[in-house]
Amino acid sequence: MNKISVLALAALLLAPLAALHTAEAPKPARPNLLFILTDQQHAGMLSAAGNPHVKTPMMDSLAATGTRFELAYCADPVCMPSRFSMMTGVLPSRIGVETNGSKGRDKVTPDLLENSLGRVFGKAGYQTVYGGKVHLPMKLEEIGFKNIARDEGRKLAEACAKFLRQPHDRPFLMVASFINPHDICFMAIGDEHAPGKSAGPKPLVEALASRPVAEGILRPGLSATAGQF
Repeated sequence: MNKISVLALAALLLAPLAALHTAEAPKPARPNLLFILTDQQHAGMLSAAGNPHVKTPMMDSLAATGTRFELAYCADPVCMPSRFSMMTGVLPSRIGVETNGSKGRDKVTPDLLENSLGRVFGKAGYQTVYGGKVHLPMKLEEIGFKNIARDEGRKLAEACAKFLRQPHDRPFLMVASFINPHDICFMAIGDEHAPGKSAGPKPLVEALASRPVAEGILRPGLSATAGQF
């Protein structure tokens, strides 16, 4: 076999491989993402975590069919700094956010906003929506989200369910940010001032009377030790 024949044979053998290499690989399906966020609920406040004082059947079902991380930590124990990190991937110390006040808002730079959660997914072709509690040093629109509900309780859940049932022509990222069990802490505060008088939902409802999201947070029979989260 001469040199030309060998080269021709090699070309024939390598042609299918070259075609495979140059052909566009099929794009993997992009999943829809639902980010459920509760407020002031530490990792031990789950019956799935062995806590005998709470009942969390819905969260338990998520844990049973998914993964529960026991060595995960938030960036900060305070609300706004922690949420800032979740939405930007940046430690709150970078802009000096240490409390729930306004300090640090003027240091939220365009590059931080450009790489925020909603914008990153938006650039990837996702529909990005957010409902519920915000408490950030920037506006939702600045980090790439459309607000679908300002309520932080039951009406938020209804708005999210409505969105999920709608037809979608592209993948979505939805953040559902619930206020509770944050406001259940009011019950403990009331009990400290009046021991034994805050067992049950009524004192909690009274404590929340001035909150715009109080309506729909509680329903008859719901208590701090039997929350159906």
